[in-house]
This record gives sequence, C-alpha cells and structure tokens, in this order.
Amino acid sequence: MNVLKNLKPEKVFEYFEKISSIPHGSFNTKKISDYLVSFAKEYNLKYIQDEYNNVIIFKNGSISYENCEPLILQGHIDMVCAKKPLSNINMEEDPIILQYDDTFVFAKDTSLGGDDGIAVAMILAILSDEDILHPPLEAIFTVDEEVGMLGASKIDLSKIKGRKLINLDSEIEGVFTVSCAGGERVDCKINSLVSSPINSKSKLYSISINNLLGGHSGIDITKGRINANILMGRVLSNILLEFPSIRLSSIQGGEFDNVISSNCECKFFIENDNKKIKDLILSIEKMMKNEYEESDPNVSISIKEIEDSKNVAFSNESTKKIITLLSLLPQGVFEMSQTFNIPKTSMNLGIVSLKNNSFQFTYSLRSTFQSQKDLLYNKLKQLITLFDGEIKIRSPYPAWEYNKNSSFRKLIIDVYKELYDKEAKIEATHGGLECGIFISKISNLDCISFGPNVLNVHSINEKLDIKSVERTYNLLINLLKRCK
Repeated sequence: MNVLKNLKPEKVFEYFEKISSIPHGSFNTKKISDYLVSFAKEYNLKYIQDEYNNVIIFKNGSISYENCEPLILQGHIDMVCAKKPLSNINMEEDPIILQYDDTFVFAKDTSLGGDDGIAVAMILAILSDEDILHPPLEAIFTVDEEVGMLGASKIDLSKIKGRKLINLDSEIEGVFTVSCAGGERVDCKINSLVSSPINSKSKLYSISINNLLGGHSGIDITKGRINANILMGRVLSNILLEFPSIRLSSIQGGEFDNVISSNCECKFFIENDNKKIKDLILSIEKMMKNEYEESDPNVSISIKEIEDSKNVAFSNESTKKIITLLSLLPQGVFEMSQTFNIPKTSMNLGIVSLKNNSFQFTYSLRSTFQSQKDLLYNKLKQLITLFDGEIKIRSPYPAWEYNKNSSFRKLIIDVYKELYDKEAKIEATHGGLECGIFISKISNLDCISFGPNVLNVHSINEKLDIKSVERTYNLLINLLKRCK
C-alpha cells in the first residue's frame, strides 16, 4: 500500500489504491461491495446494498445546499481482468500491483481497472470530504457492467430522487458523452461433433497467436486491430488447404465477449511433416506483420510440436466443419454513423472454445438502432443454422438516445470552459454505458458521461493519466458547487 501516496489528488489516489487491493473482476464483486458498505458506515452515510452487490450511498447536501435537487454520481465496481499469459497473478484473489511514472499509473502484468475504478475513487473522495460544497448526493455503484450491465439491469432505483446523473465511465478527457449504442451478447454452439482415435503417423502441434493489442470492442473496433479468434480461422483455413487430413484437438481464444481477443491457441494433429507446417506458419506470420504493420505490428504466430497421451481428436469431417465456420464468422464495423463519425453497428467475436464435443463462441453486438442489432443477429442465426447450431441472446441493454435540449449539459460545458478555457467536445460512443438503463428506470432523467484519460482499457497495457485525473476531479468538484 501507499504506492500512490505522492500523487494528487491525494484522496482520489488513496481510494484508487484501496480499490486496487481488493480483487473485483466481474462476478467477483462481493468483497468490494462490502468495502463500500464499510465506507458508508465509517462516514455515517445511509446506504443500500442489494443481493446482487450493487450499492447506493446517500449524503446530505452541504450547508445552504440542503434543499437543492439531489445529484446522482455513478460508476461501476467491476473490472475486466486481463493478464500476461505467463503471469502467476491470480486476479480472483490477488491485488493489482500498481506502478507509475511521471505521466501514468499502470499495473504490473495485468489490466489496471482504471475502467471504472477511478470513477469509484473520485466518488468516494467526494463523499468523504466535508470541505466540498455539493447538493444532496446519491452515489450509485453497480456490478458486472463489463459482462452485460447486469447490475444496472437488476438494481432497484425506487429510492432515487435525483433527475440529473453524472456517469464517470468515459475515458477521454474533455469529451462529454451524450449518447451510446445498445448491445447484447450472443452465445452460439455447434454440437454433435465427433471424436475418434488418431493414427500412429500423426503428430500433435500447438499454434499460439499472441502479442496483439486487443482492446475495447466498442472504443477500439475502428482501429484495424487483429482479432486473434478471427485470425485463427484464417490460419487454420490455410493449414486445411495444405493438410486436408488435419484433425483438431482444441481451440481456446479470448476471455471476454466485449474485448477484441488478443490471444488464441489451437492444438491439432497432422501426419508428421515438421518442416512444411512450420514454414507455412512462418509465412503466414510474415504476411500478417506486413498487413498489420500500422495497426497491430507485434502480431506473433508460433507453432511447436507437443506430446499428447490421449491420441484422440475431432474427426476430419468435424474438423472441416469447425474450420469452415470459424473462417466465415464476421467481425468488426457493420455501418458507420454520419452524425458522430463513430460505428453505428458492430460485432465482436470475443470468445471461442472447442471442447466437450462442441464448438462454442460468443459475440458482443452493438448498435444505435435495435433494428440493426436484430439484422446482425438474424444474419448470424442463419449462418449458425446452416451448421446445425444453437444461438441465443444474453444480457441485452438499451441505447442511450441524445437529448438535444439538456440544460444540465450546458451547465457542465460552461464550467469546463471557465476552468480550462477550452471548448468541450460533445460526442456519442459506440461503447456501452449504463445511462440507457437508468433512463429506462427513472423518468425525466438527464445524463452525461465524462472521465479522465484512460488508455488501452480492458488490456494489460491499460494506463491512467495522472494529471488528467486531477483536472477531471477539479471539474467535478467545481460542478458540484454550481448545482445549487
């Protein structure tokens, strides 16, 4: 602890370090939820903790602000847990190992959790500080945002009185988000794959795709980065052409459906031709480095012969079925928005796995329009049906529509201009935000989202801009003074 003690704002980084010491990946939020309850008790603040681990903390207004309209501050308490393949860190149990330099806070070998830990830290710093002037505050901390906004979907907001909400889950300073895409997860499965023994001439090989940038499937989907799962389909298609008798043993790629997969591993049997298969993979890697020199320059495709005692693999027919489907699966931006110059609709193949006689994979679909989400789902359904598969939707959430007449937005823009003599940027995001769900639950709710610079979220390269945190926190506390 106290790694960040020299950084400003002191209280914000103190709480960020505390949060980082508590494992809080999605579906692992009980401990951090209980910490928020203990925080509320420490400061004699009213709170609600529900069965899902969502927490709401209430604080009365400062002197002369007691009768003002309440203001809602909101962030989510779960994070995407990504780590280097060879790291021994157990993100279910171990703390984040924080480090920093002159510019950024980052983590050793793992994602940082700046998304959305810095929001939680800023809100706790405000709730704990009696010198900050503010209206009555209603702080909403949701769980499992990164896996479909499950906490926001389930939380009871009947006790909330505020009709203005600041969501602190945006990652570019000076950009104020006013709209977001809706989304859903789509789980697909191809069953009844056949396994059988392999012949004695076959050797087992392992292919690993690594060192990709990956990234957030909403924010980074336009950056031309490689999806490791999609690339594995391309690699296997090339192998199938050269080695028609290939027999797959396993595939495992990606960890989260809303993350552009940065790694994928596949094991397969072919009749022993060590040099030819290695030369083929080397040529594919060279081709990928050339194609993605600008957007994903460190792509690595490696192959090695390994031992296997089972000598069982999927049949040649099942193998061809899997490789054909994987090579046909879509990925990326479907249509761009002309209004905001961001994706209107996209899809991301986040996770693939081949096990237990089935090929399973999960997509994250996003769109400003429900009709286009339906279109992509139906296209995917038709493809899966051709392969006798199953498909189902999970964790749908609504889009957040732009409110052209927001007086709250005008106030925030004015405060930002006064503080930093800069014009605020008003943008929509293709990433998912919980504002759409809150608007569906609270009538006449006016939302805006902003935050400090957080780079490379959902990846081991995630970094939090120190000075940007200070400026964003300063904006937030000055805004609170004006909410009177």
